[in-house]
Amino acid sequence: MRHLVAALALLLSMAPAVALTLAEPDPIAIGFEAGRGRLTRDGQVAVDSLALRVAECSADKISIQLRHDASLPAELATARLDSVRRRLWQLGLQPTYALAPAKWAARNREFVRATVDSDQGVWCSGHKRRHLAVWADSMGRYVDNPALGAPAFWRRMTHEGRRELALPLAIKAYCLQGEACARGQATFHWLVAEIARRELPARRRQWLRTSWQIGDDEDVERLEQGLGEGTLTVDERAYAADALIASPLPWAVIERRLLEPQVMKAYGDLAPSAGPQEQWLVGVAAERGELESFGRLIDAAGPAKACLVDGAFRYIGATEERFRAWLPHVSNWVRGVDPSYKPPRGPTACDPFATVLVSAYCANWPEEEAARFESLWQLLSPSGVMPESPGVKAMTTPGAALSGWQCRLEPMPGDPSHFRQVPQR
Repeated sequence: MRHLVAALALLLSMAPAVALTLAEPDPIAIGFEAGRGRLTRDGQVAVDSLALRVAECSADKISIQLRHDASLPAELATARLDSVRRRLWQLGLQPTYALAPAKWAARNREFVRATVDSDQGVWCSGHKRRHLAVWADSMGRYVDNPALGAPAFWRRMTHEGRRELALPLAIKAYCLQGEACARGQATFHWLVAEIARRELPARRRQWLRTSWQIGDDEDVERLEQGLGEGTLTVDERAYAADALIASPLPWAVIERRLLEPQVMKAYGDLAPSAGPQEQWLVGVAAERGELESFGRLIDAAGPAKACLVDGAFRYIGATEERFRAWLPHVSNWVRGVDPSYKPPRGPTACDPFATVLVSAYCANWPEEEAARFESLWQLLSPSGVMPESPGVKAMTTPGAALSGWQCRLEPMPGDPSHFRQVPQR
């Protein structure tokens, strides 16, 4: 019981809706010949990796920050910057540059370390992949008409650079023209033949997962046969599900793939208790107006349904618009939920009823948010659809204080299955 109370106390420090944050990527180390401004072979590969990072940037103005060993002569440092600039220019990229000595001791003075910044004051997240679209379009024209010759960026990249670029380029090309994806599909399969078939099995399976995430059924079957890797495992599909859910595929296709045997159970198990992944499916389903589909999907999750319902409660409680839209579905969501279920990768049980109680009566949420969760609690508590919840029991036991707060709720005398607010003293 003590461990359960401690775990539930964590909920008090979390907002009902949790945002995903991405870590800034590490700098890329670019190698040069000793005492010269000329890139080594590995340095060329590193600049190709830098080029992909630039191409994936969504900002209008992109800057390359180069840091060199402080003992490096200024003339040599400038020559090395020029080598990086020249190679990126050959690949069709013209960012601005900033060169400065490193504030730390360089492990090797023959390297510079490069990062990508934007005019937005943050590192480039790559969601729009602005220049990658230009590359994909030029590659598509070449695939349509080989007489044009391969695009300059493709010819000039190292083999390693083309391998790294191929999958992001294929993804960007796939539906580059919106609904008219013929050229994108042709580019995708050209890259499969040119690069993917020669990859190691792990990389080939990455291409197969990508096809399952964004491709139509014919393309998935074509890759399964062409790559000789068979079908995806249940775990592979579960890990790939977030990208599938976010894809522009028709929702009927997305739902059918998620309802493949055991996929939703495995997907639900991936969601850590009180983590943001729990809210991904409900968030996208809400945006696409697929409320009924969401109910079918969580029913297919088996005991992991508890984790997805927990996330759904946090999601709908965050705004009045969501709350009103989804409230009629709540009673169906909670049927069959086991609030004691602990996912294999979660720190504690997924207990949606404890989440509602904490948010309504135990946490210092804004008044309007707490009121929504209180309405949710009042709907669930007397309706008979709430099973016995270990978390609720722990929090309503006399003397069970959470993080210095006492929940403003206690069991009714003589009727412990119902609750009343604790009178203020």
